[in-house]
Formats: sequence, structure tokens, C-alpha cells
Amino acid sequence: MLNKKYLRLVFFYLLASCSTLLLANTTKRDSLIQKLNKSKQDTIRVNILNEIGEITSRTDLNTKLKYTKEALGLAEKLGFANGIARACIGMSNYYAILGVTDSNEIYLLKAEKILLKIKNKSGLAKVYGNIGALNYGLGNLEKSLSYFQKASSYFEQTNDKANLAKAHILIASILQGINNFKDAMIHLQSAEIINKELNNEIGLVETYLNIGIIHKKRLSLDTALTYYNKALVFAEKKDDKFYLAKLYNNIGNVYLEKNDFKTAISYYDKSIPLRHEMNDWSGLNITYSNLALIYSDMGKYDQAINLLKKCEEISLKEKDKRALMVTYKVFSETYSGKKDFKNAFEYFAKYSALRDTLFNDQSSKVITDLEKKYETEKKDQEIQLLNKNNLLRESEIEKKNLDLKRRKTQNYALAGGFGFMIILSVLIFKSYKRKKKDNELITKQKDEVVKQKEIIEYQKNEVDEKNKEILDSIKYAKRLQEAILPPKRLVKEWLPNSFIIYKPKDIVAGDFYWMESYNETIYFAAADCTGHGVPGAMVSVICCNALNKSLIEENITEPAKILDRTRDLIIERFSRSEEDMKDGMDISLCSIDWKKMELSWAGANNPVWIINPNRLGWPENVILFPDNKSGAEIKANKQPIGNYVNASGFTNHSIKLEPGDTIYIFTDGFQDQFGGEMGKKFKASNLKNLLSSIYLKNMDEQKNIISETFEDWKGNLEQIDDVCVIGVRV
Repeated sequence: MLNKKYLRLVFFYLLASCSTLLLANTTKRDSLIQKLNKSKQDTIRVNILNEIGEITSRTDLNTKLKYTKEALGLAEKLGFANGIARACIGMSNYYAILGVTDSNEIYLLKAEKILLKIKNKSGLAKVYGNIGALNYGLGNLEKSLSYFQKASSYFEQTNDKANLAKAHILIASILQGINNFKDAMIHLQSAEIINKELNNEIGLVETYLNIGIIHKKRLSLDTALTYYNKALVFAEKKDDKFYLAKLYNNIGNVYLEKNDFKTAISYYDKSIPLRHEMNDWSGLNITYSNLALIYSDMGKYDQAINLLKKCEEISLKEKDKRALMVTYKVFSETYSGKKDFKNAFEYFAKYSALRDTLFNDQSSKVITDLEKKYETEKKDQEIQLLNKNNLLRESEIEKKNLDLKRRKTQNYALAGGFGFMIILSVLIFKSYKRKKKDNELITKQKDEVVKQKEIIEYQKNEVDEKNKEILDSIKYAKRLQEAILPPKRLVKEWLPNSFIIYKPKDIVAGDFYWMESYNETIYFAAADCTGHGVPGAMVSVICCNALNKSLIEENITEPAKILDRTRDLIIERFSRSEEDMKDGMDISLCSIDWKKMELSWAGANNPVWIINPNRLGWPENVILFPDNKSGAEIKANKQPIGNYVNASGFTNHSIKLEPGDTIYIFTDGFQDQFGGEMGKKFKASNLKNLLSSIYLKNMDEQKNIISETFEDWKGNLEQIDDVCVIGVRV
């Protein structure tokens, strides 16, 4: 689906060789139409036609198309290169508004070819800007960045400062999206200088908005608010609803990060009516989702559910599967908090199914295409075989008819006497030749039929063999995935008083556990990669390699910094794909320095629990279990390892260990499993109670109890996700 931002971006770069782009103005258009009626079939008429097309509102697309097409036709007839290029940009603008990317690109490339030939730098700058915007909308960030940089160079050469500032902002937007904050800030500072010089207040809104986004990602929340408020002053002055809605939402996000729910809600409430007025459904979806999360955390589940229903309606209307998947997950969590386990299960099933669909669509399409191809070829061959059999029967009938005719001819010849002997001999000879030829044809056809049967049988065997190869490949993939897991020997050597429970949902898994010893410190993690099965396993290999590279090759030893670097490596790996990859992982990463008796930890969505009822006290940075004595939890950063809109640095936590401390890290598969008498989720609270109740058991006994509890709870229900639980006793 085309990125909705693209329609906004394309505004920056429409070619206007003879006039400045303006909002649709009925008076001016009427004046131009009067000039048009008096004009001749020349270049002046082409320019008037193009200008009418450019100033016509996007809500009147038929008029825009009518005048632009006429301009293009006349310009081509006259051989007027500038007029052709300008009309091509107008046509690309028309298709951009409709979201027809192929036609949009065709006209842009046609304009580029003409402008290169006539060396029109100003026109080329705007064409490259539009191509950059097109690729930005399609998610081709690398290509988009290249074209925006080309446009920036031409804008600088032609001293087009207004568009140069816009190019700097768009380049910065792409760079901050891939967490290259340093270079993004350089471009935004350049944009700020130019926009101040031009007194371009909307340009300053966009500049300060992007600077605020960068500081928000860096968790410099007060600085982010400063820049958002700077932008807000200009946006309110210009009464620009688009930027006001965006700024209110972003300021709400900052207060949400500060846990100031009341202020966050007030800003979200300001954003909603503006987005309604503009029919900004994607923006509304984001704001509703943020509000739903707040109300759910506050225990106001009915309000959260009402908002989520709106999110679901918008996602279905806009056919945004990824937003719909997130909505279903939040639905499940909200109903679970409300203790409505039936709806929680139903929405989790929807979430799980849509998640798998998103990650398996491409694979399914390939398999379906292959199956269709095979079935088509098989049917064609069956038809050919039937045709051959029909020909064979017809040949046999014809042969019988020939034999009958030959016998009649012989009888007539004998009855006619000796005088016809010579003629009869000739006929017999010809009949023999024909019969021989027919027999050869029949033999050949029989051989062909046999051959076709052999081909069909061979192809059937080949498909069966391919299926076997696929299954063998998956089993081999399992062996490869097992190769990245630490062997039991090393686990017992590095963490002798520990256990690992690992239950993949399928043959291969998206969950994995990781362990390394580096500089006398033991590192271990439980990770949950996007998806399960083959897609999840492929992502897990990439994520495991990124962890190894961060620690062993780059010597990064602090868990939070390891996660920061791992995220960069994963984003860099997936950015090479032409697809918009959203894969990544949730993880809980520990390091233990046995000499200092110190645990260092960081997490992405997944926490760490420490249980020890005999502990004399707990540090301030932990959240005690409900009984306030048996154990404590350290919360993870609410973001995955991978592409994330509001990504920020991970937080490192350190805690002095005491004898008897038992550390538990895990993925979400165990607590999300449905089962028991009511068919509901196991839940984190039950897992805490289970682990607290078996504290006095040794680690091998704990492993057996936890595994048996999971199987008893699951019963005859399907395992819904991979499961990984790690326990380590000090």
C-alpha cells in the first residue's frame, strides 16, 4: 500500500516552469480560461493549459486531467520540450493523488529524459524530488534518499532556497527513521537557517517538528517538548490543521512517556477532531490506539475497547493489515485485563492468524503459483493425451474403411476381367503404400501417448520429491538452528545451577536462547523473534548473529548497549531488502559478574524476575511482587529490537546479587498459552505464583514442575506460540 505521507510529500516538488504553484483559485482559473479561448494553437496555449491544470484543486481531478492532457497533446504536436515536461509532471501529480504509482513513475521518467536533454536544472530538481517522494511512499528508503540528494544538489545550483530547505527536511526525515540522528540534525540545522532567512513559518514548523522527533527518540523528553512547542506557535499562527493534529499527537506521546496520562489524553483529544476534519484515517488510528493503551493501563477497559473498535473499523476500511494486527493484540490484552477470557482468546487467535498471514503471504503466493502451474500443465497434458487417443481411434476406423474399400476394388477388378489387371495392380500398390504410411503414423502416435504418460508420471514423482525435499530442508533448518543454541555442556559449565525449557511450536522456532562467556562474565538471554516456524527461525539466526557480533567482535559489554547495537545491525540487514521489513525480536538479556556478585540487565518488551523470600531487602529500581517479599521484577523498555516508530536507547539496570537469588527470564509463549478448565490464558501472575511456590526445589526439579504444569494447562488445546524459560540460581 502506498504510504499516505507520499501525498503530502509530492506537494514539494511539482514542476512549474512559468508560474509558482498556488492553491486552486477560481478567479484566476476563469481569467486563464478567457485567455485560452483567445489563444492560438501555439506554445502560449500550452503554457496556459498547463497552468490551469496546476492551479486546479485536487478535489476537481477531472478538470485537472482534461487541461493537462490537452497541454501534453499540443506540446507533443508542436515539439515544445518544456511544455511536454511540464505536462508530464502534471500527469504524474494526477496519478500521485490517485495513488497509481506505475503511471506516476512513467510520466516522471519521461519528464526526466526530456529535461536532461534540454539541460533544465530547475525542472530536474523538482522531478528528482517527486521521484524521491514516490519511493519514500513505497518504502524504498535508500532509493528515495538518493533522489532527494540529487534534488538538493540541483536546488542549490539554481539557488532555489525554498525547495532546498524542504529537501533538507525530507533527507533528515529518512535519516532519523534509520536512527542516523547525527546526520539528520545537520540537515535540519541547514533547513532552519534557510527557513529563517526566507521567513517561511510552515518550513520552521516542519523543521522543529522533526528536531522534536529526534529528541523524543533519544528520550530527551523536555528538549523534545521545547521544539514541539516552538513548532506549535507557528502552526497555530498559520492555522495549519495537518501540523496541529500531528503536533498535538506527538506532544501527547511525550507526556505518555512521562506517565502523565491526564495531560497526554488532553493533547490526544485535541488531535482527534482535526484528523476527523481532514479524513486522516491513518493518523486517527494511531491516536485512538495510544488512547486505548492509556485507558487499559488505567483499568478503564470499556473506554479502551470502544476506541479499539474504531481502530479496527479504520484498519479494515484502509486495508492496513499491520495496524489491524496491532489492534487485535491490544484487544486481547485489554479483554484479558478485564478478565473476559473468551474475547481475549478470540482476539489473540485473530492476531496470531493475521501475524502469520503477514509473514507467510509471500511464501504462500509462490507455492500457490507453482501448484497452479503444475495443475495447468497436468490438465494440458491430459487433454493432449485424449486428443492422441481420439486420433488413434480415428486412424483405426480409417484403416478398416481402407481395407473394405480395397476388397471392393479387388472384387470389381476380378469381375471386370483380365483387362483391368494392370489398373488393379496399380491400385493395390497405392493402397499398400498408404497402409504402410498409416501404420507408421499409428505406431508413432502410440509411442507419443506412452511418452506423454511417462512425462506425467515423472512430473508427479518430481512434485512428490520436491515435497520431501521441503520437509527435509525444514528438518535440516532445525539442525542449523540447534547449532546456534549453546550446547548443554557449556550451559552446565557456565551456569551449573540452572535450567532451560525450550518448546518450539513447530519443527523450527522463532524463540531462541543465547549464552556466551566473555572476560569472565556470563551473558545469557531468552529471545522471541517475529513469527514462528520457518520465518521465525530465519529471523532468529539473523538476531543471534547480531548479538554475537555486538559482544565478541565489537567488544560491547553492557547489556543495554548490546541491544542498541543489535538493533542497528538488524535494521541494517533488513534495509537491504526492497520490501518494507518490520521483523525483529523481544528479548531479556542478562550478564552476571560472579566475582562482583552483580547482575546487569536490559530488556526489549520482556522483563526479568528475581525470586528470594529470604532476601533482607530489595533495591529501589525494582517492582516488588504483590506479596512484597517473595520476589521482584525489573520492567523492560516497551519497544522491540527492530524498526520501531518511537525507538529510543535501551536502559541498563544493575543489582547486587545475594545467595539464594533465583533469576528467571522468558518469552511470552508460556503465559499466553490458553488452557485449563476455562480455556483462558495462563497469565504472568500465575507464572509468578508458580515460580514462587517452587523456590525451595532444586533447579532440575523446578524444570520438571514447570514443564509438567505447561502440558497439564495446555491439555488437548494447540500450543499457540514457542516457549522459552530460563532459570539461574545464585
